[in-house]
Amino acid sequence: MDKLEAMDQMTKQFKELSVNQIVARRCYTMSKMTVIDEANYFEKHIRMTFVEYLEMLCRIAYYHFDDVPDKKDLPYIKKLEIVVD
Repeated sequence: MDKLEAMDQMTKQFKELSVNQIVARRCYTMSKMTVIDEANYFEKHIRMTFVEYLEMLCRIAYYHFDDVPDKKDLPYIKKLEIVVD
């Protein structure tokens, strides 16, 4: 999954979470791992691995529910369950 696909999924397919562009960009970029040689491994730099995708989902759960007053005090594992469902 590349950045455009990830941004599209977070902002359009996760409609019930109402993730905006700023949060989506932050979740994507913070979940990317460092690539040692970006010039020779450009595909690794622009494509997201499965582990990075899972981290992005965790970050969505963290940032989204931080803005929802009635669910702000839920345990983090419950927030993650809601995002994954």
